[in-house]
Amino acid sequence: MPGPTDRTRSLAPQDAARLRAAEERLYPLAMVDVERYQRGTALCGLLVEDLRAHAGDPTSVLDRRAALLDLLPALAERAGLGLAGLQPETLVDAASALRCRELETEQAHDREQARVAAAREAGEEWLVDEPSTAAVMAGCYRRVELHVRTGTRLVSTVEAGTAGRPTTFTLDLVPVAPGAPPAPSMQFDDESTWLRACDKCRSEISDRP
Repeated sequence: MPGPTDRTRSLAPQDAARLRAAEERLYPLAMVDVERYQRGTALCGLLVEDLRAHAGDPTSVLDRRAALLDLLPALAERAGLGLAGLQPETLVDAASALRCRELETEQAHDREQARVAAAREAGEEWLVDEPSTAAVMAGCYRRVELHVRTGTRLVSTVEAGTAGRPTTFTLDLVPVAPGAPPAPSMQFDDESTWLRACDKCRSEISDRP
């Protein structure tokens, strides 16, 4: 089960903070109490199964909190898992965080598919996602270009040098075939070489049948 992330953007700030805090309490148990961690994540898995059946949006996830707290002792008993040393609220909120991330992933996929369909209908060749201003100010430029016809992604990244380390320029090609391993990252020492490589890859992708 994944550790905490910030992918609860569709929630109110106080709800997102509560769910993240629950994960931050649960997942570090793996370092100090493996048995309790294993019970906790197993119980979270059972709670997530319930949420998948009953909660199809973040609001429904939050609304089911009281029902899950009532249901948890029975779920634990049927699974032969004790609740000793585990806070029911923490388990329910950690499971809710995971379900919200699943829903956001599904929604993001649907939004991208809609963008691709609109771009294809409009005859566009590339869809481009520029980095956020905050990321650029923090010293990271990451541009993602999606080739509409083939589904290939071209990811170009610049990491600003710090503490005497030089700026790094990276180029990644992400294939569209499910399960296919990405090509090795290409790294460059200077901007001009990196830009030429980006142009070459873009041209090669466009020329594919």
